Amino acid sequence: MKAKSVCLIGYYGARNLGDDLLLKATIQVLNEINNFNIFILGHNLVELKNIYSKPQFTVLSKFNLIDLFKAFYNCQVFIFGGGSLFQDASSLKSLIYYCFLAFSLKLCGKKIVLLAQGIGPLNSFVARILTKLVYQIADKVSLRDIESYNWVQKFNSKAVLSADLAWILENNNSINNSNLNKQIIISLRSDHSSKELINNLALSIESNFANYTVNLIAFQSSDLPALEELSLILNAKNISNKIYFNLNEKQCRQLFNEADFAYLMRFHAILLSIQANCFCLGLSYDPKVKTLCQEAELPFLESLNLSINNIEYLNKNKDLKQFANNKKVFSLNINKKLLESLYN
Repeated sequence: MKAKSVCLIGYYGARNLGDDLLLKATIQVLNEINNFNIFILGHNLVELKNIYSKPQFTVLSKFNLIDLFKAFYNCQVFIFGGGSLFQDASSLKSLIYYCFLAFSLKLCGKKIVLLAQGIGPLNSFVARILTKLVYQIADKVSLRDIESYNWVQKFNSKAVLSADLAWILENNNSINNSNLNKQIIISLRSDHSSKELINNLALSIESNFANYTVNLIAFQSSDLPALEELSLILNAKNISNKIYFNLNEKQCRQLFNEADFAYLMRFHAILLSIQANCFCLGLSYDPKVKTLCQEAELPFLESLNLSINNIEYLNKNKDLKQFANNKKVFSLNINKKLLESLYN
């Protein structure tokens, strides 16, 4: 019997570690359901083709009309992969693109799945209206956080609450965060890192981890300016540090598995830290970060200008493994059932 074809749409192949994790997780769920032919609409085709080189995969450019026609012709189901695709904080153009694509798919009679999505930020009226329309026409919807779920429920009562897809990925590296490695991790977003926050971070590191190696991880290139600024300050204080960019999943997990503590702003950095049983302080620039920290009972700063010099009060020996496993089971069960229901 000919394998069914499905198309995955997202911010894939753009050297964003979080989205690369989501692509891998989506494929893992699909492979547990059936032997699908999987079309991937992404950015850097060379990198994606190197990773997904098996005959099962067809990698296409989401900005190439011929490639889009190939996907439209071959696939009946289109999955908008996890994360926050529908947001205008970084670009309204990106949101309009995904909305236009969704409307075009619906007009062609295709099935649309919004899988483990997070909503927003939606700062403009246009963004809110377009996003609402897409969620109304979608055939299946799962949301990764309670705030997004509550918003979508107002106009799509069939939407279900799930969890981020990256939870289902296994941490196969050995965990060794025993305070013997003398390593900590920093994750920042440049667009939410004021000079005051960066200076406060440097003071906190100097007060608590002056004899540690500070690993500064950029999940995408836009994170680099803030990390480079922090690195200069740490160098002036003679604190060992190193900037990492374009890490693959295994390399990134290894750093978290060997870390004793972390200051983290990115959602998927906190997720990886939890999976590595590495205690962290969340730097909450967005409700999704605050919610995740609250669920995991991790400390977080809601005001990024607060002083964070003293972290001795934190329960750095908290065991996070059970929370990570519960999230894995929940995410896999909900999102797998949602996709299976398309073929019943």
